[in-house]
Amino acid sequence: MKNFAISFIPAISLALVIVLMAGCLRDRASQRSFTLPRIDRELNFYVAIHPLHTTNHFYVYQTDFRRGEPRRATVYWKEERTLLSYAELEADATHDIFAWAGHDVKLDRDTVDTPDEIGGSNYLETHREWVDSVERCITKGKEFTFTKANAEHLFQNQQVQQK
Repeated sequence: MKNFAISFIPAISLALVIVLMAGCLRDRASQRSFTLPRIDRELNFYVAIHPLHTTNHFYVYQTDFRRGEPRRATVYWKEERTLLSYAELEADATHDIFAWAGHDVKLDRDTVDTPDEIGGSNYLETHREWVDSVERCITKGKEFTFTKANAEHLFQNQQVQQK
C-alpha cells in the first residue's frame, strides 16, 4: 500500500501541472479572441489628440460585455502611467471623443495610500487598486503600440481638438 501511495504522487503532480497550464492557455486564448472592433482607430485618435510621446504603448483589458459583445475596457497608457476608461462606439460613429468617457486615473496625481484618504472623491483611488488594474491590463489584456506620426497622419484631414 505504501508503494502505491508513493507512485501515485507523481501522477497527482502531473495532473496539477496540466490544470495550471490549461488555465494559462485559456488566458492566452482570451487575449487572441480580443473583439473591440474600433479600438485601433480610437487609440490612434487618442494619440493624435495627446501627441506627447513619439511611441505610445497601451494595454487594453475588456471589462464589460452586453449580449456577448464587448462594450467597455480599461486601458493602461504606459508612457503616461495613466488608466483610461474606454467605451466601444457603434461602427458608424463619427465623434471619437465619446469613446474616452470618464476620468483618467494617473499614478501619484489621482492615487492615495489608504481608502480613508479618498474621502468620498470620485476621482481618487488607492495605489493598490491602481496597481491591480495595471497588472490586469498587462497580464490579461492586449498590447497595442502607436506612433505619434502615424496617429497624426490618420487624422490629418479631421479637426482634432485637445480634450
